[in-house]
Amino acid sequence: MGVNPLVEIYSCEAGYYALVCCILVHVLRRRCLKQGLPWAILALFLTMRISRDVLEVLLQTGFNQDGTFIEAIKLLDILAFGPLLLVTYMLVIFSIPTPINLFKGVSLVTVIGLAIAMILGGIGQSRIDPWSETMLLTDLGHKLTRAGLVFFTDSYIVTVVLHMFMLKGRPRAQISYKTYFALSTALLLLAVRLAYQWLNEVRPQIFQGWPMTGDNWQWSATSTDWWLYLVMGGIVEWIVVFIYLILGYVTPSSKSDVEEFEETGKWRLVEL
Repeated sequence: MGVNPLVEIYSCEAGYYALVCCILVHVLRRRCLKQGLPWAILALFLTMRISRDVLEVLLQTGFNQDGTFIEAIKLLDILAFGPLLLVTYMLVIFSIPTPINLFKGVSLVTVIGLAIAMILGGIGQSRIDPWSETMLLTDLGHKLTRAGLVFFTDSYIVTVVLHMFMLKGRPRAQISYKTYFALSTALLLLAVRLAYQWLNEVRPQIFQGWPMTGDNWQWSATSTDWWLYLVMGGIVEWIVVFIYLILGYVTPSSKSDVEEFEETGKWRLVEL
């Protein structure tokens, strides 16, 4: 009997994210609290992904026969998308040359939108139960999950629009074209990841997330298409995390840089 591809994927992912977490410790140590916040949130995302991956491996290897891990896996899978989008938004907003005060309203709306998305997505996933005698709760769960995805999508669109402002004022933003390209690449990859999240939710499957193995139904957050998750979910997130890790070393980190920004409204030149 061959090794379950999902076990290999999640094992590699957990190992990769654990390594990134160790490196993030060094990134956070060289930053003040204000400028280290995006990478602290990134560490939260990595912790949630590692937890999900470990539970998935245990589930796929038959460790959890009664399926008590399923609820936690579903919640971690949808909730982790919020911190990842928030990190992206913060990295973009920190690079805009216009004083950040002008974007406080937008920032507040975006953060609230992400919080609502996580709440709706979490409640929705907890209501989805294909084995239930009535499909009312499952239908409600899908509707709530999709409503959460709408808020995730809206927050992503706001981030892209702000990123375009950054391009318009790039000479005053005092960042290199390479840094801008890195953020642009991350946004494009997140579009693919968001599309996968939608695809995994809306595709017509009676037992979505419950692929059949032999005579038994076996649950998985990636449903039956493990290769689709690897291409549109796993690899995409791995690259985005790597980009943000590199940005953690090249964006302003010292307290003097922050004080200079508060006085002039501009960051010191950053080269990637």
